[in-house]
Amino acid sequence: MLTILGKRLPVFSKFAKPGGFIRNVTTMLAGNATAQAIAFLATPVITRLYVPDDFGEMTYVSSLIAIFSVFACMRYESAIVLPKEEGKAFNIFILCVLSVVIISMLLSLIVAFWGENLAYILNKSWLRPWLWFVPAGVLIQGLFNCLTYMYTRRKHFTSLSVARISTSVVAIMTKILAGLLLGSTAFWLIGGNIGSPLAAVMVLGWAFWAKNHSALESHVTGKEIINVAREYSKFPKYAMPTGLLNSLSQNLPVLLFAHFFPQNIVGYFGLASAVLRRPISLAGESFGKVYLQKAAELQSQDRNLRDSMIKTTLGLIGIGIVPFGLLTIGGRWIFSFVFGEDWATAGLYAQILAPWLFFLFINPPATQVIIVKQALRFNLLYNMVTVLMRIGSIVLSYYLLPQPWAVIGAFSASGVLVNLFYISYAFSLTKE
Repeated sequence: MLTILGKRLPVFSKFAKPGGFIRNVTTMLAGNATAQAIAFLATPVITRLYVPDDFGEMTYVSSLIAIFSVFACMRYESAIVLPKEEGKAFNIFILCVLSVVIISMLLSLIVAFWGENLAYILNKSWLRPWLWFVPAGVLIQGLFNCLTYMYTRRKHFTSLSVARISTSVVAIMTKILAGLLLGSTAFWLIGGNIGSPLAAVMVLGWAFWAKNHSALESHVTGKEIINVAREYSKFPKYAMPTGLLNSLSQNLPVLLFAHFFPQNIVGYFGLASAVLRRPISLAGESFGKVYLQKAAELQSQDRNLRDSMIKTTLGLIGIGIVPFGLLTIGGRWIFSFVFGEDWATAGLYAQILAPWLFFLFINPPATQVIIVKQALRFNLLYNMVTVLMRIGSIVLSYYLLPQPWAVIGAFSASGVLVNLFYISYAFSLTKE
């Protein structure tokens, strides 16, 4: 269809041709939409196999993995798409892989020697056996991120789309089949989440190695790895602390909820957040990754980013306004109907979270502009303020009105405000 339009409408041809922006977005969108649709259709089955407490444990462990995954590549993975020279990109890629392996090994040692103490400090006795999932999850996710950025650089968006679909299918099959045949426990929910990218890592990694091992051997040296580490040192210096703060701010409700409320409340929140984050993940992977490549290309050509940022953001607004609006109005009823009466409370939480997550849904272009412009110092300061605002809103609302819906409402409101500011600042960076 895009090719036909390109032939009939010359203005559209530069986007419709293979490798064009719209073609790339469509490719990523199709694969990620399929993966998200499969996950969504399977969720009603999963919610009827597992109880809210199981979801609570899964959500807690997933939050720990998300936080520690920030350190995996020291944020150098974002720099893979930036250099014009392929040799530099190869050296950044290997730097990221080495970092992932070392960080995962360090986390394994911490769990082995201090896991019992960590579970005791966190006052979560059930957490001890699940801690081993953290280094495993960080390793798999880190390698997946390395490959994703390298494939993004090469514009191999079809491969990334297939990888996303396979990841979704593996996760779902693990959770459902293991729950039916071996018993429904949090083990299978957690294992399905962190193990599902493993197949994609193996396939993408093997394909990349088969095509590029000669180039890697000729370009990658210890000296060059050190050189690129120094050249792009802004990323671990600013982007890694920024990423950590951002991850803390995103996962903060789970950690604080687990402290303030029972596990089933964390489970309700986890389901609501997961369902609403699926379209956000879709936007981030489809529009975000493709727009990052496009923005980097425009930046290298000294061209204006403003028009492309406006068009991409407006496109996301048009896509998200209806579904997020419906969730804001009827989330409780929708969740009860789709996931079962036991999950009505999760629907209430989804209603409260929907406005914040809508703004999170439309901000991928802003995030990529920040990366391309290397406004990393601003990102660091911004995320520091964001974390403080969210901690303040959650803790203050809890002591004023110790109800889950009130705490979630305060968190959601702060999220709307900070995302509006973030998008506005990114827009200002595109000014000539």
